Amino acid sequence: MEERPPQANQPFATPTDGLAPALITGLFAHLAVAIVGVVAVPFYFGIMGPDGYGLVGVYVVLQSWVLLLDLGLSPAVARQLSRFRAGALGAKDAARLLGAAETVFVCGGAAVVAAFLVFSRWIAGHWLGPSALSPRTLDVALELTGALLVLRWLTGLYQTALVGLERQVAVNTVLVIAAVTRSAGTVALLLWISPSPVTFFAAQALFTLAEVTTMRLLLARAMPRPVGAHGGWPLLAKEAPFAAGLLLSAAVATLINQADKVALSHVMPLAAFGAFSLVVTICTGIALVAPPFVQAFQPRLTALLAQGRRVEFVRLYRIALALLLGVVAALAGTIAAQPEAVLFAWTGDRNLGVRLAPILTLYALGTGIASFLFAPFVLQYAQGNVRLHVRGNLIFGAVWIPAAVWVAYRFGPLGTGVTWLAGNLLYLLLWAPLVHRRMLSRPERQGLDLGAAARVAALGLALLATRAIDASALGRVASLALLVAISTGVGLAAIALSGELRAQGAALLAARRRR
Repeated sequence: MEERPPQANQPFATPTDGLAPALITGLFAHLAVAIVGVVAVPFYFGIMGPDGYGLVGVYVVLQSWVLLLDLGLSPAVARQLSRFRAGALGAKDAARLLGAAETVFVCGGAAVVAAFLVFSRWIAGHWLGPSALSPRTLDVALELTGALLVLRWLTGLYQTALVGLERQVAVNTVLVIAAVTRSAGTVALLLWISPSPVTFFAAQALFTLAEVTTMRLLLARAMPRPVGAHGGWPLLAKEAPFAAGLLLSAAVATLINQADKVALSHVMPLAAFGAFSLVVTICTGIALVAPPFVQAFQPRLTALLAQGRRVEFVRLYRIALALLLGVVAALAGTIAAQPEAVLFAWTGDRNLGVRLAPILTLYALGTGIASFLFAPFVLQYAQGNVRLHVRGNLIFGAVWIPAAVWVAYRFGPLGTGVTWLAGNLLYLLLWAPLVHRRMLSRPERQGLDLGAAARVAALGLALLATRAIDASALGRVASLALLVAISTGVGLAAIALSGELRAQGAALLAARRRR
């Protein structure tokens, strides 16, 4: 009989058993990472200047593109590790599958580093807009960017694998520690050594290397004894159709998310693009809402289906959908309703807030909708069928990408913000209900879409009412307090409006009383 680690093949008494720590630590970790990133940005911007921070914005864009080299392997491997934990995959097969995937990542990473060494000078001289930075600084910074991108990519494999094994608490702990040390250490080195983007990317690569090493050690402890990658290639090939669907979807999603930013990085001066990157950073924080839900619910949904527990699977999906809607509304809705207060509380520059507020409102709403759309994807992922997700992304991308590029060149970031919001809203209204009809039976989806729409309408009206609050006379601390109060109120209202969350809360209280 094959050896299994202690956590394998453990049944779940209820579909929500053990999910609370994973979800709470996930939300805390991603919120902490977002806060650390938001707090660090004014330091980076102030120390390196608009041109230096513009390179950071370019790095964020490139990161999404390089992640396509994942080839869909990370989520495919994670799904099989979830099945291994549920007892549906042997220990040796799980170890071999992971070993084969790791080999692909290491070889691909070496190719990416080589490509940046060869093409960094061309990118600096022919793609980026006018800059006050020297050609040598741009060249070296881009070479270091290549190394940093590969390290972040490898971290993603180990992190996703640990999540598949439901080691979310350990993963989230590492994420928080890594974010704090990376940001604080980078600021310190920028002040101590040189306020140059070269120092920034070298420091980021050094601290990310420590994160990669830690994740790999945690994974080694969570997995069976390594047996090599040799027997893993047939297993990896078996996952090819599922991984290919995820890869195609990820490629289109990257084009969707980055087409406007790539075009804007070409047409805007580097300093102006650096200012626009502040909006991108805030919206990246909104996008961080979805990963904790994926981390917590995706492995458990997969395991429930592997164990044939369909009723509990549907119940858990409804809870996940309601929770994600509430958190997205609280965060993205508050930012969209009070953009001036957000930018002023963050940067202390009221003029910057007024100038960027319309763009932030549009991008915040669009990003909030895109984050909520992770729920229908998780529904498909758990069932091992992402065809609808791929088709939806292809249709959306075919319309959005050329429109975004044309609008970016013609109307700038305000125009791309309008396009981003309109496209995501249309996708939500048309495609999410179709996914539910195809993946759930009529009784399973009864009241699902209408209930979510009613809650969105009620929360939207409440957020719109907060626009009557004049925050222009408030200081930074008072502005921050206002934002916290609005988002907390919206979150509590979302819980009160959801029958699934009220029922789950009542069940938890009843269980506590019985103890």
